[in-house]
Amino acid sequence: MPKFSLSPQFLKEVWKIFRRRPLKEIIFGTTVQFTQREKELIKKIEGDFLSFRSKGARRGELIKISLPHQGKGRVYLLPNFLGNSIKESLLIFSYDTKIVPGPDLYVYLSTKENVREGLGDIINLGLLKGSKGGQTYLIPQPIKELKRYK
Repeated sequence: MPKFSLSPQFLKEVWKIFRRRPLKEIIFGTTVQFTQREKELIKKIEGDFLSFRSKGARRGELIKISLPHQGKGRVYLLPNFLGNSIKESLLIFSYDTKIVPGPDLYVYLSTKENVREGLGDIINLGLLKGSKGGQTYLIPQPIKELKRYK
């Protein structure tokens, strides 16, 4: 019969995960919502994306990479129209975003078109704020410097 044991390092990592996020949130996810200013911006973007595209904005869809790494929803990459649009950009997940919950999910911008083959160069935007709902991530770089990110 195989012997099963847990290393102290493994237990330490599991403890860190549960200190950051409750078990209920890890299993069932959490819903996040836009601020009022973000709601107004997403309404404008979805109503007339072509005018935002002329300012460098792009959009895409979340995809399934593997069973635990999948989501649905639209994503927008655009200048920071809520702050300094010259020096900063925003990544915005639409209202209908749904992502399979997990303990430590991060948001990345990647230079690879097909992330199933690897990420390439990345910009780490931090932990996912929630597995359901609209959310915004600040990128401290102007949109013109993000052209190579897919």
